[in-house]
Amino acid sequence: MSDHRPPYLQKAIDQGGEELGQALKTARKRRGITLVEMAAKIGVTRRTLTRLEKGDTAVNLAVLLACLTVYGLLNQLTASVLPNKDPQGQKKID
Repeated sequence: MSDHRPPYLQKAIDQGGEELGQALKTARKRRGITLVEMAAKIGVTRRTLTRLEKGDTAVNLAVLLACLTVYGLLNQLTASVLPNKDPQGQKKID
């Protein structure tokens, strides 16, 4: 846990990391890819991939992006943060 963040924000980050990690693990298993195979595909250790799948938010963003690319899910992530998908942000500039 970071000493720099308000508790409510850290809680949201931790929960989001756990949910994302579990989703990544499910995506890997549904594709029939073992932990060792996936780690090799994206060039990380099994331990690093395990940390990501357990929700460790300190794992490098590049590891997450590599996983999403292999799973064919990267476009879904990027599409979800496009300006036209951000109604709150749109209100501020319209």
